[in-house]
Amino acid sequence: MRGRALALGGCVLAASLSLLPGPAGAQQGQPAEMTVTPSQLTFGSLCVGVSSVKPFTIKNSASQPNDDALHGTEIQRTGSNAFTPSPANPLPDIDPGKSVNFAVTFAPTSRGGANATYTFNPSNSGVPTESRDVSGFGRDRKLAASRSTVTFGDQRVGTRSPTQSLTLTNTGGDSVTINSVTTTGAGRADFRVSPISTSIGPGAIATLSIAFQPAHSGLRTGALEIIYSNQWCSKVKLVVSLVGTGVVPNISLDPNPVDVGASPKGTPSKPVALTLSNDGRAALKITAVQILGTDAADFALTGLPVMPVTVQPAGTIVFSVRMTASEPGLRVASVNVISDDPDAPAFSVPLRGSGGAASPSPSTTASPRPSSSTPTPKATGKNSPQAIAEPSSDSLAVGMVVGGVLFAFGALIVIRRLVAARDED
Repeated sequence: MRGRALALGGCVLAASLSLLPGPAGAQQGQPAEMTVTPSQLTFGSLCVGVSSVKPFTIKNSASQPNDDALHGTEIQRTGSNAFTPSPANPLPDIDPGKSVNFAVTFAPTSRGGANATYTFNPSNSGVPTESRDVSGFGRDRKLAASRSTVTFGDQRVGTRSPTQSLTLTNTGGDSVTINSVTTTGAGRADFRVSPISTSIGPGAIATLSIAFQPAHSGLRTGALEIIYSNQWCSKVKLVVSLVGTGVVPNISLDPNPVDVGASPKGTPSKPVALTLSNDGRAALKITAVQILGTDAADFALTGLPVMPVTVQPAGTIVFSVRMTASEPGLRVASVNVISDDPDAPAFSVPLRGSGGAASPSPSTTASPRPSSSTPTPKATGKNSPQAIAEPSSDSLAVGMVVGGVLFAFGALIVIRRLVAARDED
């Protein structure tokens, strides 16, 4: 019994001591107190595809060191998914007088308003939940071209094509401003673009006029770069391809060179057909076809069309040339074609022929003398005089030798006789 009495007395003593006031200056700790600032987050207008970050600050407003910490605050979001939280959830413990930031990111994915509510719920018993609203507005700038490539096809070098239109449509809900329209690429100087209005409202269009004026032949390529933006969205580039081909005519003449052959002096030669062709991809305008050169007067062209004449690509014209030689021997000139072929505006092809000896005219007073190798026919009629053949030079020489020998022999006989007669006397 005595032990039980001692234990009961100890308990009563301990309870009594707990009711006594503590040492001077000692205070009991206070519960945590949560404060969330600001009262709301407003992001304003932001371009689709762009993000912005703003924080909430969560503070434990209990100020004494022995006050309670703010434990395990969980944060929940309701509303638009355009808002995302960071860092991790729940928050770490917050000691009295301390605070942490809770970042909210706004990244609109479409045009229009976006709203959400964040609820802050600490695990401390008796600390009330706080809610804060966030808001923002998504803006856009959408410009679409009516086609991705503007094709001009063939265009004669140095000439301007008819213009082609390119329509730009604002498919977004906000106005856009055209900051610049430029041509780029290797052939940028061959494409000409007209100015357009600088502002295009939602659903409105603007039209660009584009022309092709190639400075060189062959495939020409470039690009049209359209830079646009608005007050909420930064600059963006829209690119449209430009394609065209510069073409030129190409003159040729067949045959090349031209040889009309031989013809006697003063006698026209047979005509030689000439084919003038346009082997290029642009129309060829011919203003003159002429013969020039040293013996130009001996040649003549026939069958030419009336000038000027236009020869389409792969087209031809056919005409002839002939020679009437004014002198024997080689006769030279050239066939010259004046056209708008940029590479050969004065196209020239060599022209030649040969003049033969003049034809002999029969004489009325004498017949031609037969040559020594042609035998002279004998006359067949009775009354026909006998034709005498002229001795040849060889026969004459032999006769002279024989005659000389006979003359000497006869002289020798005469001398002998004279000698013999004198001796007799």
